[in-house]
Amino acid sequence: MVTVLLPEGPGWAVDAQIADAGGQRVSAIKCRRTGDGEFFFAIAKDYTVALDDVCAPEELLAEIYPVFYAKVFASVTVVDVRELVVADRRWCEADYRFVHPRFGDIEKRERVTVVDEHVLLVSGEGDPAAMRAHADMLRAWLDGAAFATLRNP
Repeated sequence: MVTVLLPEGPGWAVDAQIADAGGQRVSAIKCRRTGDGEFFFAIAKDYTVALDDVCAPEELLAEIYPVFYAKVFASVTVVDVRELVVADRRWCEADYRFVHPRFGDIEKRERVTVVDEHVLLVSGEGDPAAMRAHADMLRAWLDGAAFATLRNP
């Protein structure tokens, strides 16, 4: 289970998902802007992978996720991958720049940690202006996401 601090004010839509298929589980919350001409969303997700597929957060951010993103975007640039500690837990965080064939420049900040077969992910993505406009919301989202997996590993 994932919990987050939701942004206040109008113009936000929230979707939650819990699924269990083939032994793989996902719990996610997505919060997105609903205004015309603005592209921005944030996700907090706990998903499981097969034990054979478990890897380090750095590998997910620098190697595995960019391959997936390259299927959606015309260009994928990993700007930076860094380690940080949040609530006494080691996380890795990456900044990306994408070019979408239809929507143009997109930025993403993504934070990941791994607990056994659980991948805990918190991210925000949007056009550069929206990323600047919602920087405080994204910071609170990244730092405030709470995962039941961390309380009960």
